[in-house]
Amino acid sequence: MDIRATWHNLQPREQHLLQVAAGLILLLMAYSLIIEPFASARAILSEDLVARQQLLQTVNGAVLEKQRLGGAVSGGASRIGSNEELLRTIRETAKQQQLADNLRTAQPKGRNTIVVRFAGASFDAVNTWLHSLVQQYGISVQSLHAEDKGHTGNVDLEVELGR
Repeated sequence: MDIRATWHNLQPREQHLLQVAAGLILLLMAYSLIIEPFASARAILSEDLVARQQLLQTVNGAVLEKQRLGGAVSGGASRIGSNEELLRTIRETAKQQQLADNLRTAQPKGRNTIVVRFAGASFDAVNTWLHSLVQQYGISVQSLHAEDKGHTGNVDLEVELGR
């Protein structure tokens, strides 16, 4: 049977009902194929923006603290002497924050700087780790580059730490 013939054999009320149903199906398809993916991507980008803003605030706070102290270590912080001590402290504190599996390299760069690289690390754990290095050991964050890895809360990170 031809589709047009089937359509014309329907009562006007049935035709109207099918037209309304087709319209609702089109709206549902437009939502699920166009609107929802954009809304989901926007939410992910918003979460990423918040995470990056928090990281920026932490780093800026550490820089301000260092400037306020004039490079001196606060009263309760222990002074780190050699690069070997600094490397040991970085590795031990990374392990304490469950970042040891994500720690890829920790290499000296000059006399007072260590470059540390993490892959797929939890942003929150890195943030806590950096905060503890600044507060407890007087280590400063000299530069930081974080890259989102697509998993909410995980980043690849390169940070230069110094005394």
